Amino acid sequence: MKHTINRWQFALLVANFIVGSSLLMAPSAAAMFAEQDAWISMGGAGLIGIGINTVLFLLLKKYNYTSIFHIIELVSGKWIGTIVNLVLIFAGAHLAALVMRNFSNFVNIVALPETSIHVVIFMALILVVYSVSKGVQNIGRVNEVVLPVMIFVVLGTLLVVLNKFHWDFLLPVLDKGWLPVMEGIHPLVGFPFVEMMLFSALATYVSDKKHLITYTLVAIGFSGSVLMLAIVVTLGVEGPFLAGRETYATYSMARSIEIGELFQRVEAAIGIVWLLSLIVKITVCFLAVILGLQHISRKKTYTPFILPIAILIWAMSEHLHPDIVDFTDFVLKNWTFYWLTVYGIVIAVLVSGIVMKKHRFTKENTTHLQGGAEGK
Repeated sequence: MKHTINRWQFALLVANFIVGSSLLMAPSAAAMFAEQDAWISMGGAGLIGIGINTVLFLLLKKYNYTSIFHIIELVSGKWIGTIVNLVLIFAGAHLAALVMRNFSNFVNIVALPETSIHVVIFMALILVVYSVSKGVQNIGRVNEVVLPVMIFVVLGTLLVVLNKFHWDFLLPVLDKGWLPVMEGIHPLVGFPFVEMMLFSALATYVSDKKHLITYTLVAIGFSGSVLMLAIVVTLGVEGPFLAGRETYATYSMARSIEIGELFQRVEAAIGIVWLLSLIVKITVCFLAVILGLQHISRKKTYTPFILPIAILIWAMSEHLHPDIVDFTDFVLKNWTFYWLTVYGIVIAVLVSGIVMKKHRFTKENTTHLQGGAEGK
């Protein structure tokens, strides 16, 4: 298996990670609180996302983009470092499980209502496990094909639905002040911008790290802009009332698209590309988790961890939340605080290491780590 990717592939993974997971749910999450000002909430969340990831990647640059798991152990020592690493690993597995549950909920509600959720999760996990077994480079190359198609479909859908767009649905701006906007920003920061912390486990495998921060921040800015545009169009077509009460507002908006007798049920295209994007995000989370376990165990390959983590994600995705209402309630209320806590711990470790000048010991480690994870 090969783990080396270039800066372009890394940036595209970042964009898919952000846009893919949030495309259908972000309008609902923001409109539920901010109503017609949901697009402002998305813009604010995007700016915060750029800020927190700028801090993260500037600190990682000080460590020469060594794997976050190695940095944590280097700074905190073996025992405390292992505990902190396990916290980050669990957060990654938890995220993978929730995204998998999101995947199965969508398929079960929209496409295959009579199919068991167990079957849907099993089929998706087969694809994820196969991709993970081929290494980071595999998902980077697959994503190079998936993301442009997704962006084309999304922007094309937003364009053809403009004939049903009503500006009145976006007015008046800030009618209820900034408090609802801030409430709308809260869930969008955690889902998906803080979650990007998992890329600190993959940055070490970028072949040319020069200007990597620039590539990453441009990808975040582009992704936030696409999501903000999607929210504007969804609000303009559906209206803030419906957008805030539909589970998949963007998908529902696309149902209204009909171009003669030839193009109907266009929403299926959005559904398919969204599901492919979720597979990419689950794979990124899965890779981060098993790379962390590989580091802790000191094994030359992460292969022994693939099946156990797949089973864990399967179990967590099915049993953490009994239904979609409980799932949505947890994400909206607790997810951002949960991930900001993990983010705060990681940032504290990175800053402590720089203060203690331990980042100087990582100059020779990046190449070594890349070679050690090749899976001999």
